[in-house]
Amino acid sequence: MTKPQHSPQFLRKRKMMLILPLLVLPFVCIVFVALGGGKGAGKSTTAAAGSHGFNMTLPTAHFAKKETTLNKLAFYEKADEDSAKLLEQMKQDPYHFKLGTPAPAKLLPQGQAFLGMGGNGGDHFINHKKRRWRRLSRR
Repeated sequence: MTKPQHSPQFLRKRKMMLILPLLVLPFVCIVFVALGGGKGAGKSTTAAAGSHGFNMTLPTAHFAKKETTLNKLAFYEKADEDSAKLLEQMKQDPYHFKLGTPAPAKLLPQGQAFLGMGGNGGDHFINHKKRRWRRLSRR
């Protein structure tokens, strides 16, 4: 079997890749120790923090003073009253409109939807691209 002949550039690069970890590893270790790595978590550090892991206790609910007598059903009833009041205010407001609902589509006499000025709808754009493609393919 013959050994493959490598270029001098490839041999230099391979030698550098072998030596590079030996040069970098000591510096990485020094930086690790300088930043406080390697010190195990002793009992004093966990005791000073107070707890470790997840906080398994939930905070208590805080209500306004007048709402302390309400139970869950009363809160639901109060929410229904608030939403009914809001709907009533929206009905009385002449300038209120819903942003999420689209404007009603104007219909042509044939029942087809009117899509913008001059009938330029999405199908016009597609047909225009098809015509252009046919024109370019003939060249």
